[in-house]
Amino acid sequence: MRRKAKAELGLSSVTEAHPGAVTFVQRSDAALRLSPHLHVLSLDGVYVRDRAGKLVFHALTDPTEAEVAGVAGEVAERLLRYLGPQEVGQEDGYIQDEPLLAHLYGASALGKEALGPRQGRPVTRLVEAPAEPQRPEGLSGAAPILAQHEGFGVYADRAFDGRDRQRLFQMCRYLTRPPVSQERLTELSNGKLCYRLKRTFRDGTTAVVLSPWDLIARLAALVPPPRFHLVRYSGVLSSHSSLRAEVVEAAAPNKLQLVLPIDGMRPKKPRSKPSSGRTSWAKMLARVFKIDVSVCPACGGPMKIVDFITEPDDIARHLDGAGPAPRAPPRYPSNQLELPMLG
Repeated sequence: MRRKAKAELGLSSVTEAHPGAVTFVQRSDAALRLSPHLHVLSLDGVYVRDRAGKLVFHALTDPTEAEVAGVAGEVAERLLRYLGPQEVGQEDGYIQDEPLLAHLYGASALGKEALGPRQGRPVTRLVEAPAEPQRPEGLSGAAPILAQHEGFGVYADRAFDGRDRQRLFQMCRYLTRPPVSQERLTELSNGKLCYRLKRTFRDGTTAVVLSPWDLIARLAALVPPPRFHLVRYSGVLSSHSSLRAEVVEAAAPNKLQLVLPIDGMRPKKPRSKPSSGRTSWAKMLARVFKIDVSVCPACGGPMKIVDFITEPDDIARHLDGAGPAPRAPPRYPSNQLELPMLG
């Protein structure tokens, strides 16, 4: 983006151009395999200071196929250089420190059974006749740009107007979607679980069949490591950027706001509480799970925080008074737990 801005805007240096992007780290593919990839929502231009010292946004032209291919090639070369040559039989230190988790990672990435009698064998798939591959349609209706290099792929879609906040909101929800869709997960008569794919793979795969234990193993492999951020901000959108305050709109000031009536509606009372840029946990839970935790399910009145309890005795007493048993359920018999053979 900086090189493109220098050429199109006639800048003297690429450092005068300030791009920005938000990256969402995804760890799985459509079949619940461990397949790390990035969803990047990037500004379609750069910020440049004018003669008065004010940051001004300049839109750039859409990326060309050559530019996208260049990104794919540069990313592939950097990653391969970072990974370095891998010798046959060479063990990673992580395998010695976390052997079970490393086993789950490997089985999930290769699409194999991790637990049970079929351990190490490919997962059962439901396959239909492969359909003729169709190029996917982009956001603007035009075909997106696809580039591959050394097994690494880049999918570049067209830009859309960021002032359309509803469309931007839908795009962010799509980019941050969870790995599992419960609507596509069903239980078969033999106790196995069938997970249907949203789209048929090129080889005709429409669904994968997993045992309950193997589904848990795949979900465990998809959990990110501790303190690993799945949303990254870069450029002018980064919290460490000195230009962020000039680009990102600040929260509303702490002033009384009078809401005027519309179409004969009664005027609402002035709001003295300033609006915040953050969404409350209650609203996010209602948006994702369609459960409003701020409303009492019995009387419909508002819920409020009564107390915070952290001691085991206090927790047991509260659970006993509310109805649930204060003790945890019994553990699963260890002699019936099928663990992978390691070593």
